Amino acid sequence: MAPFRDDKVLPFFSGNEPTEATKQALAFCNQFQIDFRATREMVDKIDAHGLFSPRQSKVTLEGGEVLNLTDFQVIDEAAFNKLSDEAFLDLRKSGALGLLYCHLASTNSWTSLVHQASVRKAEGAKG
Repeated sequence: MAPFRDDKVLPFFSGNEPTEATKQALAFCNQFQIDFRATREMVDKIDAHGLFSPRQSKVTLEGGEVLNLTDFQVIDEAAFNKLSDEAFLDLRKSGALGLLYCHLASTNSWTSLVHQASVRKAEGAKG
């Protein structure tokens, strides 16, 4: 089987050599694995400092529909603020602080997300 692009079949190999499409696909897969490992290491580093807290939430859309969000983790801001200087420095050196601050800032976006979900639901009902 070969990949498709714009209704054209692109071969995986040209003779015994991989085609450019194959090389690009392999490069993508390789970069994905590198990024996956880096993400896993960052999550493990944050978890090692006990910053994750399980959450669940019930959200009521503007039309009255209730969504139950379960089994997700958030950064416990209180635990983050109680980190020792050594732990904070460890997270800074690992590059995790930017991600942690972005996550904490994003937790203020629930109202906006609920509104956007309500708008999309209403648009879906119209179309």
